[in-house]
Amino acid sequence: MTTYPDRFGCYRVGDLKFYSKLEAIEMQEKTNVHLHWDFNEAAFSSYDWSVEPQESILELYRQRAQQLRDKYDYIILIYSGGADSETILQSFIYNDIKLDEIASYVNYSATGDKKNFLNEEIFGNAIPRIERLKETYPWLKHRVIELRDLMFDHFSREDVKYRWIYYTNTLFDANCPAREELALKIQDWADLIYQGKRVCVLWVMTSLGLSMKIIVILCDSLT
Repeated sequence: MTTYPDRFGCYRVGDLKFYSKLEAIEMQEKTNVHLHWDFNEAAFSSYDWSVEPQESILELYRQRAQQLRDKYDYIILIYSGGADSETILQSFIYNDIKLDEIASYVNYSATGDKKNFLNEEIFGNAIPRIERLKETYPWLKHRVIELRDLMFDHFSREDVKYRWIYYTNTLFDANCPAREELALKIQDWADLIYQGKRVCVLWVMTSLGLSMKIIVILCDSLT
């Protein structure tokens, strides 16, 4: 993020650029200048979108999965069992491209409820799906991550406690900011990073929906 901060998008208010959504909103209110979200527009606008690719979309998924495999030492897919993360999963395993790990979030330790908003898809779909896949792909590793401790740890930090909302560029809730430093919170992953390994966390942009699948597979989240 510090080397290529614009890679993950930025907010523009007139000639000013922000990496904090809330700071951009506050500047919009002060100046009455419309806020604009810029996600690599220069790169995307340079492509002629009127020209259909020769390859099928499944082939493009395969190519992107292979690019990531060739680039990184360790790849983790954040998997909910929904359509978007399932598409990425299939792009790897059905093309014999290895995923090193699959991970899913729950807050069961906090709620004790497997059917609440966050947990139901994981316990009802993701975990059974991976268990079935392991019969054919026994090398699949599935990690279930409890968010409660990550949240407590995140919000206990003095530099975050009172200003967390300024560091949050997704949904303004407790889950999202706690997950943003995930790669360094999971000790196994942090150890790889400190050893100099190139680690990739594939994160699905669920709020963008099915039409954005091709963007999801194009945008890996570097740690």
